[in-house]
Amino acid sequence: MQASDGDLLRVLDEAEARQLPVLIAEWLPAQGARHWLAKALRVDLAFLHDHPTEVIPCLYRRCAWLGATAETTFARARAPLRGQPPAAAAELRAIVGSWIASWQA
Repeated sequence: MQASDGDLLRVLDEAEARQLPVLIAEWLPAQGARHWLAKALRVDLAFLHDHPTEVIPCLYRRCAWLGATAETTFARARAPLRGQPPAAAAELRAIVGSWIASWQA
């Protein structure tokens, strides 16, 4: 599954409408990047309910380093890694990287 600009617009719309729980419930059972985006949204759900304009920075913060060499090195230095990063980690990093670039433009 490749997340699209339509997915970005959906995330923004659902955040603004305070309907992220609906999106999370829909994407959590999915495979690939949508599953991990839903998990990241779920972590920050309470904050995003009060601050919906921060949805893209929150996703970026949660996903941009997932499985990256720097993240893995940092995690190993702090504590043993709990399993391997998801197979969709590279795709996820690319998605949130493009979304944050669009958001900052």
